[in-house]
Amino acid sequence: MDANATLPGNWSLWDEDWGEEEEEDYHEHHVEALLNQTQPIRRSLTVVSMVAYAAIFVLGVPGNVAVLWVAGFLMARRPVTVWYLNLSVADLLLCLTLPFLLTQLAMDFRWPFGPFLCKLLPWLTVLNMYASVFVLTGISVDRCLAALLPLWSHRQRSLGRARLSCASAWGLALLMSLPSLLYRRTAQVAAEFPVRCIADYGEALGPRHRAISLARFVFAFLLPLVVIAASNGLIAHRLRASRFSRPKSRRPCRLLLTVLLGFFLCWTPYHVVGLLFLSGDWRLQLWAQTVDPAAISLAYLNSCLNPFLYAFAGRQGQGQLRRGLKELLEGAFEEESSLASTRPKPMLPTVSEKTKAPGLEPSGLVGPSLVTI
Repeated sequence: MDANATLPGNWSLWDEDWGEEEEEDYHEHHVEALLNQTQPIRRSLTVVSMVAYAAIFVLGVPGNVAVLWVAGFLMARRPVTVWYLNLSVADLLLCLTLPFLLTQLAMDFRWPFGPFLCKLLPWLTVLNMYASVFVLTGISVDRCLAALLPLWSHRQRSLGRARLSCASAWGLALLMSLPSLLYRRTAQVAAEFPVRCIADYGEALGPRHRAISLARFVFAFLLPLVVIAASNGLIAHRLRASRFSRPKSRRPCRLLLTVLLGFFLCWTPYHVVGLLFLSGDWRLQLWAQTVDPAAISLAYLNSCLNPFLYAFAGRQGQGQLRRGLKELLEGAFEEESSLASTRPKPMLPTVSEKTKAPGLEPSGLVGPSLVTI
């Protein structure tokens, strides 16, 4: 359905000679009309979101717990498993907040959990959003270095450095998510109104609100997207340039690209809705508020996708999904041998080739051409 077709009139065609009272009446009339039009859509999307939250929780919690158990305790610890373990931790924590969000939606956005959880749960959501994208960026850079600088990467990559990199990603995520912890609070307009959990930035769409929202878009979406796209572009160029690359060496790259695609497809609507709230156009803001539950549901969907992506990436071929989870994850997290194995090895000349080489006599004596070199 075309959203513009349902908008009452053209907001840009206001007559400048209108008085403030007429203009205010016109504004209130059209806001109320648009609210009435979007109310059924908002209710439908809220119901869809509740069903989605329940499904994501049921699938995401056991899926991520299984990945953490197998990769953390049953598999050999390698740098790549450290990266994906941290990604699973972020996904699991995100899934664990869903019952509270589901309850809030079922109670028409009333907040029954008190001020402490009002701060904690939204902060966990933002924290794990940042942690996920920073870890994915780290995996992309790590794979890129393995492809472009295989010898250096082989010497420098270690469990200690992987753990330090992941700790840095979580530390940066903690720093970037602090505003969500500081500015969340419970609020009640009047005694007859329900208590809600809100983000109180002072002035609505003021400098503080805009700065926090724009920083979230830039550091949780735009900059990681640029770094990830550049890293994977270089990896793809390296693989195309190597005529000797084996399908097995490409599997880790395909897994990474699949995980990245899922992340950005799920989180892009969330960030677009955030930008619409900053637009200043009340119609765009109203539509953003209408689709916001669906955008958040899609973002949460990403937290239950990765375990299934790992399983499919780890299978060797058709009919291999019955393999044990350990074997599937080992196949998914398989290290490419720094792509060094994709380089052609120099061929040593045979004895017959040596005898035919310029400057080498059949008798084995050095000829004039080699003496002059």
